[in-house]
Amino acid sequence: MTLKHDDIPNQEYSNQFQGMRVLVTGGAGFIGSHVTEHLVSSGADVLVLDDMSKGSVENLSSIRDRIRLHEGSVIDRGLVSNLLKEHEPEIVFHLAARNLVLSIENPQLDVEVSIIGLLNLIEEIRKSEHTKVFVHSSSGSVYGEPLEFPQTETHIRSPTSPYGIAKMAAEEYLRVWNDLYNLQYISLRYYNVYGPRQSSEEDTGGGVIPIFANRLLSGLPLIIDGSGKQERCFTYVTDVVRSNLLAAVNKDCWCDNYNIATTERTNIITLAKLMMETAEVETPVEFGPARLGEVMKFYPSVDLAVRKMGYSPRVTLRDGLPIYFEWLRSNGF
Repeated sequence: MTLKHDDIPNQEYSNQFQGMRVLVTGGAGFIGSHVTEHLVSSGADVLVLDDMSKGSVENLSSIRDRIRLHEGSVIDRGLVSNLLKEHEPEIVFHLAARNLVLSIENPQLDVEVSIIGLLNLIEEIRKSEHTKVFVHSSSGSVYGEPLEFPQTETHIRSPTSPYGIAKMAAEEYLRVWNDLYNLQYISLRYYNVYGPRQSSEEDTGGGVIPIFANRLLSGLPLIIDGSGKQERCFTYVTDVVRSNLLAAVNKDCWCDNYNIATTERTNIITLAKLMMETAEVETPVEFGPARLGEVMKFYPSVDLAVRKMGYSPRVTLRDGLPIYFEWLRSNGF
């Protein structure tokens, strides 16, 4: 499969974003910057709100002159209110978030971003006559340690981390705001997203793929947390972007939660071997303690998203890893 890191088929939504006013929170971050790029390429009028705690202007360098970028936080109710009144977005993509490791280190800040920030947005949106749908980035972490495999959207939610708790609470606020105020929303539960622009900082909870890649290219051993038998579905970022754009334009799938992932299952030991093969680098593999809040088998069914949204994962791990390494090397890593 021949892909560049920014390729994404868009036949499903073609010109449906042309001229549409859109707000992307966290739009300078890893996933958010990719969503922003593809909205711009689809003709949308995009406002980005990002506090730059994990995002950067460099992530948006290719489209910087085609968007409005506001540095600030969703925690700031007054700012959120002013931006929504000024821009009058028809769609809000809410990608501002912390991550699992940071949520354990500072659960209060995680609550402020994931819940207070969300409330600030949806309270302003319910007063607006302009916003048609709120697209929320959730996580498979809402399930906690799975009781069935694969996990469907009806699986009991019993999160094992503050991050998962906050995402679950956010989903409930959206459900209730739909009941009370007819807020139209969709919540996308991501699984182990990877790709260009993802943080590889181990002390701030970067994903295993960027951490391994950084170590491989730096000549360092790979450190596997726990046994390495943890099973994951590593989802390439453009598949997640497609899910966001499809969700926004397909009214038939609104007001529900959807698993978004690849259908491939890979354990961490296999991942380490595949990454060494892809990078053409050999390095020792060492084992450390398991991460707090980590689950062993983390893979979902995406049948509901396929059936109702038209979603289908398109980039395999063997296809995505070479693209990612090419991007890393082209950016001096």
